[in-house]
Amino acid sequence: MKIKYLLLLTTLFLSAPILNAQLYTSAAGARLGVPMSLSYKKIIDENKALEGYFGTRGIDNYRFVNISGAYQIIQPIDIGAIEELYYYYGIGASIYFWSYKEDGPNQSVTPGIQGYLGLEYTFEDKPINLTLDWIPSLFLSGHISGLRGGYLAIGVRYVLSREGNGNLDTQ
Repeated sequence: MKIKYLLLLTTLFLSAPILNAQLYTSAAGARLGVPMSLSYKKIIDENKALEGYFGTRGIDNYRFVNISGAYQIIQPIDIGAIEELYYYYGIGASIYFWSYKEDGPNQSVTPGIQGYLGLEYTFEDKPINLTLDWIPSLFLSGHISGLRGGYLAIGVRYVLSREGNGNLDTQ
């Protein structure tokens, strides 16, 4: 009898990532926040994703352009009526290209390491994915260095492909 329960629990545990799979496999859109960015996210496994984005920000005396990439783990949030709500966390890297006016025109390159913590929701009947995330960043050198925690964004993406019956393309 114990072997049957152990086999059942093992089967449920191994199939849990499949049961919790995202409603999409790839999506592209915009991150509205710091920095404003174009984003592409690809689900690479049942609960793992790669995200890349290209963004910019400028205020008074400076402007930067950044390229970032992240590896994320995605997990469902069980709230009952909201079935497609997930949280994600991960790690990534970035490079910032600065142009600023301190003692004349200057330029700098800043590499960084980033953490990711966010929420995402994908509409089941519409090709829309919404995100809210926080990306604390450790800048290693260049125009700025040290830990910065003010990188927040709301994301809106168009779902390019879905799992199963909802494929929007051939990926």
